[in-house]
Amino acid sequence: MDETKNTLNALTKRSNIEIIFLGRDGAQFKRVAKVINICQYASQLCSTSPLLDSRSLQIVSLHPVYPSESKLINLVVVTSTSCRLYFTHHKRDFPGVSAVSCNDLKAPTGLELIHVRLPPSLETTPKTIGEFNRSQSVSDIHVTFYSSDVLLASNSVSDLIKSSLKN
Repeated sequence: MDETKNTLNALTKRSNIEIIFLGRDGAQFKRVAKVINICQYASQLCSTSPLLDSRSLQIVSLHPVYPSESKLINLVVVTSTSCRLYFTHHKRDFPGVSAVSCNDLKAPTGLELIHVRLPPSLETTPKTIGEFNRSQSVSDIHVTFYSSDVLLASNSVSDLIKSSLKN
């Protein structure tokens, strides 16, 4: 739920996203957009990444982006492979042109993917983070938290790792 724009962001089991506008007074229920080919759209923006494979990609969480953070981006979507997908709630007039720059004052008109951010690779992650964190797979994300441009992601820990942490 995004109280600043009166929108409800819904995620289905099949990793589809639906945007519902609740009206300026919060008393309406208007389905604005539903995106079902998220992996396909993400792959078009980042065609060389194996992290956007439709066979393994799942949407883990949706996080509204408030007007104080961005005038263009309205929603950050986190995948099970640690990719972040940035969406706007406003359709662009034609391809190649950015969405409305002051969209926080307008009702949503659609849902468009405008940017894909891949997780850091093992080659770019500093060794100071530690071998434990560097060895974790980015494809097992289960829980996320996003606030003020900061993303925390957690994956499940195997019994082997749990036992090594106790020693």
